[in-house]
Amino acid sequence: MHAPGSAWLELGWRHSRASSVYTERGRRVDFVHPSVMGDALGELFDEGLFVSDELAAYAEVGIAPGLEVYGRLPLRQVRTEWTISETPEITQLNRGAGDALLGLRAGGTLGRVALSGRAHVLGPLYDNSPSTLNRGAGNSDFYDDLPPLGQGTIDVEVGAAAGVGFGVGWAQVDQALRVRNREYSTLVPGSLQVGAKPIPHLGLFTEAGWQLSLDDGRQPTFYLSEWSKSPLVIDRQHQLSVGGGAFAQPLAHLESAVKGLGLSVRYDAVVMGRRAAAVRGLSTSVFWSL
Repeated sequence: MHAPGSAWLELGWRHSRASSVYTERGRRVDFVHPSVMGDALGELFDEGLFVSDELAAYAEVGIAPGLEVYGRLPLRQVRTEWTISETPEITQLNRGAGDALLGLRAGGTLGRVALSGRAHVLGPLYDNSPSTLNRGAGNSDFYDDLPPLGQGTIDVEVGAAAGVGFGVGWAQVDQALRVRNREYSTLVPGSLQVGAKPIPHLGLFTEAGWQLSLDDGRQPTFYLSEWSKSPLVIDRQHQLSVGGGAFAQPLAHLESAVKGLGLSVRYDAVVMGRRAAAVRGLSTSVFWSL
């Protein structure tokens, strides 16, 4: 938790991509597999690829003892590519603002354990309507489709976290509940991270993240509509990801404001899932602890 008037500022970039997806039964197949695209389109396309790049500003600011606000504002580019033998590749590209986040966190310590609780709202700054994305009923032209910039739902999430330090290491766990509008299922996201600082100003960590669905929604759970196009968001997704990374604060020994500057990098991949893309992601950021 940040003391009143102190802050954490971060500017980060994330590149992620996927060329395969986990089916309803957890089997990993290519995007163009008949079980995903249907028999006719599965035979038409040779390969499919999803690529996303995001630049995001994030901040945490202490406003009172044990209380802070936090927020995130991203810019996003999403590209999908479809390869058909002996024809030009279909490339679908969309750019714009992503999902803005604003939240409040409260916390303290209980002996050696740091505890916190939070609540935030996540909302889209883009239009996901089928007409905007050229995915309306009866539009069978794949060349003019725009991939969605996000799920397009308004989410309210509440969660709690606990962390403990030991020697040069630490461990922390986070668990939350996320309610979404538009009749999408409630999600249960969480994460576990274990790390250490083998030398001063350098940290290494490994982590696992999960997202479970309560399957209480009414939205599509399969990738094709009756018009042979994918729904904008697939509901009832379950996934498990693993990853790791490092951060460094090379100027921490200086007696000036720049001592809080640092760099971080992390890699993660979805290794299990249902109705979820097998996404691999690389993230890097510059942060400043004030």
